[in-house]
Amino acid sequence: MTYEEFMSYDGHTQREICKARLVYIFHDAIDKASHSSSPFDVITACKKAVQDLTALISRLHATANVNNVILTADHGFLYNDIRFEDKDKHSIKEDCIDKKTRYYLTTSNSKVDGIIKFPLQSVSGIKSHEAVYVAVPEGSNRLAAPGGYNFAHGGATLQEMIIPVVHSKLRKTDKTEKVGVIGICHH
Repeated sequence: MTYEEFMSYDGHTQREICKARLVYIFHDAIDKASHSSSPFDVITACKKAVQDLTALISRLHATANVNNVILTADHGFLYNDIRFEDKDKHSIKEDCIDKKTRYYLTTSNSKVDGIIKFPLQSVSGIKSHEAVYVAVPEGSNRLAAPGGYNFAHGGATLQEMIIPVVHSKLRKTDKTEKVGVIGICHH
Protein backbone atom coordinates (compact mmCIF):
# COMPACT_ATOMS: atom_id res chain seq x y z
CA MET A 1 0.00 0.00 0.00
CA THR A 2 1.06 3.59 -0.32
CA TYR A 3 2.52 5.66 2.48
CA GLU A 4 -0.48 7.99 2.33
CA GLU A 5 -2.94 5.10 2.59
CA PHE A 6 -1.19 3.52 5.58
CA MET A 7 -0.83 6.83 7.43
CA SER A 8 -4.54 7.62 6.87
CA TYR A 9 -5.61 4.64 9.01
CA ASP A 10 -6.14 4.83 12.75
CA GLY A 11 -3.79 3.02 15.14
CA HIS A 12 -6.05 -0.05 15.49
CA THR A 13 -6.22 -0.56 11.71
CA GLN A 14 -2.46 -0.05 11.38
CA ARG A 15 -1.87 -2.74 14.04
CA GLU A 16 -4.19 -5.13 12.18
CA ILE A 17 -2.40 -4.49 8.88
CA CYS A 18 0.98 -5.07 10.53
CA LYS A 19 -0.04 -8.49 11.85
CA ALA A 20 0.77 -9.80 8.37
CA ARG A 21 4.10 -11.55 7.98
CA LEU A 22 5.29 -8.89 5.53
CA VAL A 23 3.93 -5.41 4.90
CA TYR A 24 5.22 -3.31 2.00
CA ILE A 25 4.61 0.43 2.21
CA PHE A 26 5.51 2.37 -0.93
CA HIS A 27 6.70 5.99 -0.73
CA ASP A 28 7.31 7.49 -4.16
CA ALA A 29 7.27 11.27 -3.68
CA ILE A 30 10.91 11.69 -4.76
CA ASP A 31 10.37 9.67 -7.94
CA LYS A 32 7.25 11.66 -8.82
CA ALA A 33 9.03 14.98 -8.19
CA SER A 34 12.00 13.91 -10.33
CA HIS A 35 9.77 13.96 -13.41
CA SER A 36 8.83 17.58 -12.74
CA SER A 37 10.35 20.43 -14.66
CA SER A 38 11.36 22.27 -11.49
CA PRO A 39 14.60 21.23 -9.73
CA PHE A 40 13.20 22.66 -6.50
CA ASP A 41 10.45 20.02 -6.50
CA VAL A 42 13.06 17.27 -6.11
CA ILE A 43 14.90 19.08 -3.32
CA THR A 44 11.63 19.69 -1.45
CA ALA A 45 10.50 16.09 -2.03
CA CYS A 46 13.79 14.75 -0.58
CA LYS A 47 13.43 16.81 2.59
CA LYS A 48 9.77 15.84 2.98
CA ALA A 49 10.53 12.16 2.31
CA VAL A 50 13.02 12.08 5.21
CA GLN A 51 10.36 13.60 7.48
CA ASP A 52 7.66 11.21 6.21
CA LEU A 53 9.82 8.11 6.57
CA THR A 54 10.96 9.14 10.06
CA ALA A 55 7.30 9.53 11.07
CA LEU A 56 6.42 6.20 9.44
CA ILE A 57 9.13 4.26 11.27
CA SER A 58 8.12 5.87 14.58
CA ARG A 59 4.47 4.98 13.92
CA LEU A 60 5.35 1.40 12.98
CA HIS A 61 7.29 0.91 16.23
CA ALA A 62 5.12 2.87 18.67
CA THR A 63 1.59 2.42 17.33
CA ALA A 64 1.61 -0.70 15.15
CA ASN A 65 3.95 -2.67 17.48
CA VAL A 66 6.32 -3.60 14.66
CA ASN A 67 9.69 -4.81 15.91
CA ASN A 68 11.73 -4.85 12.67
CA VAL A 69 11.49 -2.22 9.94
CA ILE A 70 13.61 -2.37 6.81
CA LEU A 71 13.69 0.80 4.76
CA THR A 72 15.14 0.48 1.28
CA ALA A 73 14.84 1.86 -2.23
CA ASP A 74 14.77 0.43 -5.73
CA HIS A 75 17.91 2.49 -6.42
CA GLY A 76 19.71 5.57 -5.24
CA PHE A 77 20.19 8.71 -7.26
CA LEU A 78 22.52 11.66 -7.50
CA TYR A 79 20.81 14.95 -8.09
CA ASN A 80 22.50 17.43 -10.42
CA ASP A 81 21.48 21.06 -10.46
CA ILE A 82 23.27 21.61 -13.75
CA ARG A 83 22.05 20.98 -17.26
CA PHE A 84 23.40 17.77 -18.77
CA GLU A 85 25.66 18.27 -21.75
CA ASP A 86 24.80 16.56 -25.01
CA LYS A 87 28.16 14.75 -24.82
CA ASP A 88 26.85 12.99 -21.68
CA LYS A 89 23.80 11.67 -23.54
CA HIS A 90 23.96 8.77 -25.94
CA SER A 91 21.51 8.36 -28.79
CA ILE A 92 20.68 4.77 -29.66
CA LYS A 93 21.81 4.34 -33.25
CA GLU A 94 21.86 0.56 -33.54
CA ASP A 95 18.94 -1.83 -33.87
CA CYS A 96 17.42 -2.70 -30.54
CA ILE A 97 14.80 -5.08 -29.24
CA ASP A 98 13.62 -2.77 -26.47
CA LYS A 99 14.75 0.56 -25.05
CA LYS A 100 14.19 2.36 -21.77
CA THR A 101 15.64 5.54 -20.28
CA ARG A 102 18.47 3.60 -18.57
CA TYR A 103 19.25 0.72 -20.93
CA TYR A 104 18.41 -0.95 -24.19
CA LEU A 105 18.40 -4.56 -25.38
CA THR A 106 20.18 -5.49 -28.60
CA THR A 107 21.45 -8.51 -30.49
CA SER A 108 24.52 -6.55 -31.58
CA ASN A 109 27.75 -7.04 -29.64
CA SER A 110 29.57 -4.36 -31.65
CA LYS A 111 31.45 -1.71 -29.67
CA VAL A 112 29.70 1.65 -29.16
CA ASP A 113 31.58 4.57 -27.59
CA GLY A 114 30.28 5.33 -24.09
CA ILE A 115 28.17 2.17 -23.91
CA ILE A 116 28.90 -1.06 -22.04
CA LYS A 117 27.17 -4.29 -23.08
CA PHE A 118 26.49 -7.31 -20.88
CA PRO A 119 25.12 -10.67 -22.03
CA LEU A 120 21.48 -10.80 -20.88
CA GLN A 121 21.92 -14.28 -19.38
CA SER A 122 24.82 -12.99 -17.23
CA VAL A 123 22.85 -10.17 -15.63
CA SER A 124 19.40 -11.72 -15.31
CA GLY A 125 17.59 -15.02 -15.08
CA ILE A 126 16.25 -14.56 -18.61
CA LYS A 127 17.30 -17.18 -21.14
CA SER A 128 17.31 -16.46 -24.85
CA HIS A 129 17.83 -18.64 -27.92
CA GLU A 130 19.85 -15.89 -29.59
CA ALA A 131 22.54 -13.70 -28.06
CA VAL A 132 20.95 -10.65 -26.41
CA TYR A 133 22.89 -7.87 -24.71
CA VAL A 134 21.90 -5.27 -22.14
CA ALA A 135 23.52 -1.99 -23.17
CA VAL A 136 24.01 0.74 -20.53
CA PRO A 137 25.81 4.07 -20.57
CA GLU A 138 29.21 4.27 -18.87
CA GLY A 139 29.52 6.12 -15.57
CA SER A 140 26.92 8.78 -14.92
CA ASN A 141 26.21 9.30 -18.61
CA ARG A 142 22.71 8.56 -19.77
CA LEU A 143 20.76 7.62 -22.82
CA ALA A 144 19.08 10.54 -24.59
CA ALA A 145 15.45 10.54 -23.45
CA PRO A 146 12.61 12.92 -24.15
CA GLY A 147 12.04 15.51 -21.43
CA GLY A 148 15.47 15.09 -19.87
CA TYR A 149 16.03 14.50 -16.19
CA ASN A 150 18.03 16.47 -13.63
CA PHE A 151 18.98 13.38 -11.69
CA ALA A 152 21.73 10.98 -12.69
CA HIS A 153 19.67 7.92 -13.49
CA GLY A 154 22.50 6.53 -15.54
CA GLY A 155 23.26 2.96 -16.51
CA ALA A 156 25.92 1.11 -14.55
CA THR A 157 26.51 3.94 -12.06
CA LEU A 158 27.14 3.53 -8.35
CA GLN A 159 23.74 4.93 -7.41
CA GLU A 160 22.04 2.35 -9.64
CA MET A 161 24.13 -0.56 -8.36
CA ILE A 162 24.22 0.11 -4.60
CA ILE A 163 20.87 -0.07 -2.84
CA PRO A 164 20.47 1.91 0.39
CA VAL A 165 19.09 -0.06 3.36
CA VAL A 166 18.18 1.14 6.84
CA HIS A 167 17.23 -1.42 9.48
CA SER A 168 15.34 -0.12 12.49
CA LYS A 169 14.79 -2.56 15.33
CA LEU A 170 12.69 -1.76 18.35
CA ARG A 171 14.72 -2.38 21.45
CA LYS A 172 12.85 -3.53 24.48
CA THR A 173 14.03 -2.24 27.79
CA ASP A 174 13.39 -4.03 31.06
CA LYS A 175 13.68 -0.84 33.00
CA THR A 176 11.22 -0.94 35.85
CA GLU A 177 11.08 1.44 38.72
CA LYS A 178 9.66 0.97 42.21
CA VAL A 179 6.36 2.63 42.71
CA GLY A 180 5.82 4.29 46.06
CA VAL A 181 2.50 4.58 47.83
CA ILE A 182 1.42 7.85 49.33
CA GLY A 183 -1.38 7.86 51.82
CA ILE A 184 -3.80 10.72 51.66
CA CYS A 185 -5.97 11.49 54.66
CA HIS A 186 -9.28 13.21 54.25
CA HIS A 187 -10.79 14.80 57.36
